[in-house]
Amino acid sequence: MKTQNRPEETNWLGCKPARSISRLSIAAVLLGPLQLSYGQELLWQESFETDGEGSRYVTEGVAIFEPESFPANGISTDQGGPVYWTRAGNGTPSFVGVPAPTPERRIVMAWGSAITSDNITDDFWTHFDNVTDWLLRGKANATILFSGLGADGDQALAERLEGRGHTIEEDAGGDLPESGIDMYIYSGGNTSRFVSYKVPGLHYNSSDLDDELLSSIGTPITTTLPEVRITAPEHASAGGQEGAFTFVNNENTFQALGTELPGGSTVVAAFVRTVSASVRELAAADALFDGTTPNTGVQRTSITVADIVNSISPASQIAFFDWDNPIAGDPDGGFAVRATGTLEASAGTVSLAIGGADGSRLRIDLDGDGLSAADTVITMDRRGGWQYSASTDVDFPSAGNYDFEWVSFNAAAEFGAEFLVALDSGGGAPGVSEEAWDLVSSSSAHVKLDGDITVETYVPDLPPEEVETPFTLALEAPEDGGAVFGGGPFGNFDGDYYFAGSALNKFTGDDGVGTPKKITWNDSIDITGKEDVKLTIAIGATFLDFETSDFLSVFIDDSNTPLIRFTAPTGDDKFFNDINTNPSNPTRLGLALQDITYDIPAGINSINLRIEANTTWWNEIVVFDNIRITDGEIGGGQSPVEDIGTLNVPGIAANGDVTLSWEGGGTLEEASSVAGPWTAAADQSNPQSRSPSGSAFFRLVQ
Repeated sequence: MKTQNRPEETNWLGCKPARSISRLSIAAVLLGPLQLSYGQELLWQESFETDGEGSRYVTEGVAIFEPESFPANGISTDQGGPVYWTRAGNGTPSFVGVPAPTPERRIVMAWGSAITSDNITDDFWTHFDNVTDWLLRGKANATILFSGLGADGDQALAERLEGRGHTIEEDAGGDLPESGIDMYIYSGGNTSRFVSYKVPGLHYNSSDLDDELLSSIGTPITTTLPEVRITAPEHASAGGQEGAFTFVNNENTFQALGTELPGGSTVVAAFVRTVSASVRELAAADALFDGTTPNTGVQRTSITVADIVNSISPASQIAFFDWDNPIAGDPDGGFAVRATGTLEASAGTVSLAIGGADGSRLRIDLDGDGLSAADTVITMDRRGGWQYSASTDVDFPSAGNYDFEWVSFNAAAEFGAEFLVALDSGGGAPGVSEEAWDLVSSSSAHVKLDGDITVETYVPDLPPEEVETPFTLALEAPEDGGAVFGGGPFGNFDGDYYFAGSALNKFTGDDGVGTPKKITWNDSIDITGKEDVKLTIAIGATFLDFETSDFLSVFIDDSNTPLIRFTAPTGDDKFFNDINTNPSNPTRLGLALQDITYDIPAGINSINLRIEANTTWWNEIVVFDNIRITDGEIGGGQSPVEDIGTLNVPGIAANGDVTLSWEGGGTLEEASSVAGPWTAAADQSNPQSRSPSGSAFFRLVQ
């Protein structure tokens, strides 16, 4: 029996009978759209249960490629699963999701390729011997494949293994050996080849950990490594080693793990870092500005172009524009920056945007009564790496000067912030690009600086923070319950079919369409006279490797402004949420599809539905299903079994049986989906009892 998402938002009556079915779905229709007594009317639905290509919608870029067909179609073979943009279901494509169990034992270690052998202690070598013995299950004279063997830190590991009688073979790329390899080490290379490799493996490469399904993406740390404590001495990979040890002397760069780890994994060893107090949200930045949180002393500078960075990681490395003005004090821990100035603007609408890491806010005094919270134009309040905001249209009421405040904050390490204006006037600008946008300056289009920007830096005067960071992580073999990060198939579909896309920039569709891929419905959906129209769509996505350039957007007209947009909220957060179009309460997507509901703006008489998507790797997958256009709110406090027009459902028995009755004439029709096909019921007796074994829909046709 199908389980419907959020029954309070659907277009049928729901209840949970006593027998072993998950939810009973019943609907009644009388000569037209479904009208429920508790306030919601179904105007339109797409369930994908039947193929609507051409008849209901047109798909641009549609294709399915399984791994064996990649070479013949020019698709990178460094992909761990099928790539596609298609109506999916019942085994086509072969798998929609990420392979879930580990193929074999895995160790993830915060090692570094550039660590020299004279900095490595005997205590580390004891730990390394223990974990490699665990991976090899104690096998002597093993053959070990090394991917990315290069710098001193790699060479030191290889020499240690050779000194213990093992043989090192350098990975040449391409297909992995099917036999003769007892273990591998991955320092770099073509990462996804190893995802399904049924050989034990040791990994250390922060940027590839998400592709390897071993943790969320990590960040390299340059530090003098504190003592490393064996946190799970009982785990076999610890080899009985207990206590805390110096593993590496002097300052080095370590390939740290991500903050999200696979379920069931074991942190075998970890170290504690002391870092300056973080600034993680706009409220914390405001507390620094108003003195609620003490600071170490405000430092000021002035700039002529709206682009600021600290020297640790200039924003030009990750953003489009490269003026990169330094901030006063050049802090590298947690801090907040407040930049103020005056804009000279013409009357009219202009698209503005900001970019930042870790978060930013823009206020403009459009009404001339002083800057306050009411003047907020753009907010990006989040934790993570670089992100551009969505384009925001600002209406300047008249030509003149307007004060602004541009705030950014940083949790730690690299930092950058930009304030931008679209080159075209009139609003409606697309996402930020070098071709269509420019930094605000004294010569920028439509809005210009009147004078310099004053930039103030605030560093919190608070005790430092302690952060425990894994040094060694163990993942079990599949027979021992091992699980990769983010693995598993999608679920919570409505029916047997849905729409899905993977690695959408890696192939050209059957019609020659590249990126983005699209699906557009043929006919407009008439909502004339409807006052409370909503669009609901069930959406899911993986959460491993998305970038801010990846997206799933739902449009209700022919413009480039989506009603719903899911994308990675920051460069460091690899999941999808809709913070750009639902900033007050964004939804994070996962492998279980969720109903997402948005209001259709007032004044719209018809909907031209279109969905576009872009993803850039095989484990970057989006799925959507069961799209509904409805009118009216579902009322509260009512029984889910009520009179729904002339067709009545007086009650549901304890065993799940349903009694139907109706008044007047007419023919009872039934279907397993609200979209049909509808057929006349064999039993036309009134009343009658039914025992549905699946989703059941009824209507009375006169």
